[in-house]
Amino acid sequence: MKLIIFFGLLFCIILLLIFALYNDIKKRYHSYCKSISSQLSDMFIDRIYTCPLNQKNIQKILLTIMIFFGGIGFFIPGTYSQIEIKYACNKAMKHNSVGQYHESYQTLKHYIALNSPIIQHEIGVACMGLSRYDQAESSFKSAIKLLPQYSKAHYNLSLLYKIKGKDLKASFEQTRAKETSGISFNEKDYYGISFSFFDKIVLRILFAICFMLLILTAPKWIIPLLKKRRIRKYDEQLSNGLMILSSSLAGGLTVPDAIQVAIKETPAPFSQEVGNVLSKYLIKPDLVSALRHLEKRMPTIDNKIFVSAIIIQRGTGIDLVQLFDIIYHTIEERKRIKKKIKGMMASTQVQANTLAVLPVGMGFMMNYAIPDIFCVMYTTIPGIILLILMILMDLGGLYWMMKISKIKV
Repeated sequence: MKLIIFFGLLFCIILLLIFALYNDIKKRYHSYCKSISSQLSDMFIDRIYTCPLNQKNIQKILLTIMIFFGGIGFFIPGTYSQIEIKYACNKAMKHNSVGQYHESYQTLKHYIALNSPIIQHEIGVACMGLSRYDQAESSFKSAIKLLPQYSKAHYNLSLLYKIKGKDLKASFEQTRAKETSGISFNEKDYYGISFSFFDKIVLRILFAICFMLLILTAPKWIIPLLKKRRIRKYDEQLSNGLMILSSSLAGGLTVPDAIQVAIKETPAPFSQEVGNVLSKYLIKPDLVSALRHLEKRMPTIDNKIFVSAIIIQRGTGIDLVQLFDIIYHTIEERKRIKKKIKGMMASTQVQANTLAVLPVGMGFMMNYAIPDIFCVMYTTIPGIILLILMILMDLGGLYWMMKISKIKV
């Protein structure tokens, strides 16, 4: 009761804080969603989907995903505790089957207070093996009270009564064991694990908050990845776009008409970026500023060569068709050198990936070979912390090895 009152007061305090800071939180959230919307719009992503990715829609989508993952985070500790209890029960059953009663009792002693038929039964078996007959009797009776059809509990209780010299009670329990031997029951009744909102409530709230914050901050690292992917695609399409522009100009078209042809013939993002240059040029006939804007949006070496060459051409009067041909061959040569270097560094990258995968493989092998020892790594808090640290160190090593194996051209 005291625990319920404490968490009730804590919940009220949190609600009061949320109401007090509601306007500030709302303002910051709207500003954050507006920033996401503008960045997606800048990459023309808002034109791909039928649902417009404006500020209001992003607010709704992000809030929905946050609530969904917050719910998942809230239920994870309860699910984990159920898995942990089942694992402890199975481990105790193995110990009891080979006569390791002390190990079985040590495994289940933290779960004595649980209303679980199998836990009470296995504790009873362990206590009977350790000659703690009174505790064993109490555990068997608890298991029968929780699940009257539990024939094993009836049978073991009859054996215990025989040891204690209570033949009448032993005969009764043996009869009950025979009567209930053919009755089947589901896993829920067997383990007696029931869901409770107050089970590990603090951990549940922390997990829910962490998951929601993770989703809230996800756009900050997803959007830069999308930008890098878009820039890489543009760089791959640049040489093909230059060939189309060169062919169009050689056919007698003007620069705006050549750009229109390139927009139609090339896929996104090259067509979108060149279209953006054309729209800026038509609004304000200043090709240099439009190209400089393209250079800022797509800051690759090949694009800088492309933009700088056109700007220089406007001052010198070099043949534009010939210039595009030169740029095309330069870019293709750079691509060839990049591929050659990538092939040379492929072995280093394979070694980095292999070294990163080896600890994971070793972990699985150890878990298969010595599960009773390795299980400490994922069934105890210190073990989980060590496992997380090892994964982070492994990923850090992989990152630095991949960083070393990359050469900029």
